[in-house]
Amino acid sequence: MPNGSSTARAQHSILIVEFPEAWQKPNAAQVQEKLGDNRFTVISKTPMSPGPGYKVKVLKTTI
Repeated sequence: MPNGSSTARAQHSILIVEFPEAWQKPNAAQVQEKLGDNRFTVISKTPMSPGPGYKVKVLKTTI
């Protein structure tokens, strides 16, 4: 039953954020800096092969 609140629904998208120069796993602040937004959840951090770098998979929320 509606409670009178906004009918806007959050939308989610999965993004891959690449850090090609990173030698260690990027932290949330670095991901936030790249995305320019703090509404995300980190799903996984995968080393790039070959060489340095990480691919970070995030679930981004937009309203």
